[in-house]
Amino acid sequence: MEFGFGDFETVTDSIEIKKAKKFDRGWSVRDGGSIHSIPLLVDNMIIFGSADKYVYSIDAKTGNEIWKCRTDGQIFASSPAYSDGSIFIGSYDGFLYSIDVEKGTLNWKFKTGGKVCGCLPCISEGLVYFGSQDGFMYALEERTCKVVWKFKTGGEISVPATVHDDMAFIGSYDGYFYALDKKTGHLIWRFKSGGEIFNETPFNVYDNIIYVASNDNFLYALEVETGKELWRFKTGKYGNSCSAVMHKNILYHQSRDGILYAITKYGHELWRFQAGSLLAVEPRIYDDKI
Repeated sequence: MEFGFGDFETVTDSIEIKKAKKFDRGWSVRDGGSIHSIPLLVDNMIIFGSADKYVYSIDAKTGNEIWKCRTDGQIFASSPAYSDGSIFIGSYDGFLYSIDVEKGTLNWKFKTGGKVCGCLPCISEGLVYFGSQDGFMYALEERTCKVVWKFKTGGEISVPATVHDDMAFIGSYDGYFYALDKKTGHLIWRFKSGGEIFNETPFNVYDNIIYVASNDNFLYALEVETGKELWRFKTGKYGNSCSAVMHKNILYHQSRDGILYAITKYGHELWRFQAGSLLAVEPRIYDDKI
């Protein structure tokens, strides 16, 4: 199935969802103005990427454009991160871009061997961590884009990197979830799920437990230090592509079937809510409302 976002029209009754062996083969994107990027708020600027190949900065109060910076590929399922005056964002052209947040000018761009898609870079102690569909996780110097290390997985990477304490985490289409030393890139442990791991938001850690959603229809609770599986929770038929969120010792997780689950920290279901369509981003909770 291929989606174009120019003159877009479809009849939803004619679409059948099927779980494919390779998750990213189920769709592609062409040029257009669609926005599939989590906006970033920096001071009074809202910054986001678009499928028309541009990164935009707009005034949060007026909606007026402050600047835009062109990449050479669509920005789709990749979101900007901010650190020390710079924006970091990935593009379908295979580059990670560093952009001056005030001027919208390019600081540097770093070439990978595949699309940088589904990426939300993680910045920690002067390093930028991210994955590419070339199968590598990269750690670059924030200022210079010098490669500090890179780690090869067995499949494409279309998930945000997560850093917790001295460890860096990444999931891959090879079905593995990896824990690496954040300074050296050396493997600490890896955990095998039964499907591709594809998240659009970072993996969340609570009380030294990291929660990993896989396209095999399970949500896993793993010990941070060892990767030991504590429990798994079965979702629907069409996989998972978002992180679980903890609020008052309750996990909230939504699956691609359009179901929002409330789960105890021990992996037991409290309740579920059936939405009318696919749910593919983690829930937000404010004032006891989801």
